Amino acid sequence: MIGTDELKKRFYPQVLKPAGLAEIELLREQFMYLAKHIDATLPDGREKSEALMLLQDSSMWAVKGICVDPQFWLKDGSLRDNAILDGIGQNRPQESEQQPDGSYKVSWQDGSITYLSREDYQLIKHEIPE
Repeated sequence: MIGTDELKKRFYPQVLKPAGLAEIELLREQFMYLAKHIDATLPDGREKSEALMLLQDSSMWAVKGICVDPQFWLKDGSLRDNAILDGIGQNRPQESEQQPDGSYKVSWQDGSITYLSREDYQLIKHEIPE
């Protein structure tokens, strides 16, 4: 049996560090470069269609490979239910307040409140409106 923790890692989005997001952007640029080359070079037809479809499939798996690699996670094992930013980025921080212990209390758009370490706060502070 795989277990709930491992299944959550596979099926819930992870919150990525900026380095992970940068790697995904680089991968997408490289896949787009190749897709444009295939589109410009091959004649329309089944071969071109298959090549682009399989390239799209490869792109998806490459991005997934970044997302499941713990070295790119903001917090090791952070899952959707306790994520700093949700996987699709719709829950934005609204305000923050530094706490006596150095952590930050962050109020989110959905009304939730999270306490973040100084390091994690540095990753999201640019998102907070002034």
